[in-house]
Amino acid sequence: MTVYIPKNVYLAVVAASIRFANAKISKDDWLEVSGVFIGNNEGNNVKITQAYPIMHQMLDKDAVIDQYKWADEDYESLYIIDDEAFSRGEFTVGWWHSHPGFKNLDFPSFS
Repeated sequence: MTVYIPKNVYLAVVAASIRFANAKISKDDWLEVSGVFIGNNEGNNVKITQAYPIMHQMLDKDAVIDQYKWADEDYESLYIIDDEAFSRGEFTVGWWHSHPGFKNLDFPSFS
C-alpha cells in the first residue's frame, strides 16, 4: 500500500504550521498545530484529499514530550469533519502535527 499526499494537501499542512511558528514571531510564542488527513482508497492505495488543521492553542505543560492536547471543541470539529467526509465516500486517514523549533527541516521543493 502507498499513501499519496498531493502537493496542495502538503502545502495546507505547511501553511497551517508556519502561521503559528515562523521567523516573524518570537520563538516564545510559537504554537504546535495538529489536524487530520481525509482521503479515500484507490485500489490498494490511499489518496489523501484534504488536511484540516484542528488545534493550535491548548497546551499541556505537564507533558514530557508533546505538550499539545485537544479541547472538547476540537473533538467536536473532528466529528463534523469525519461525518462530512463519510458522506462523500471518504474517511479520516490519520492525524498530523507540527513540532515548531524541534529541529530545522529542509522541505522538499515541488516543480
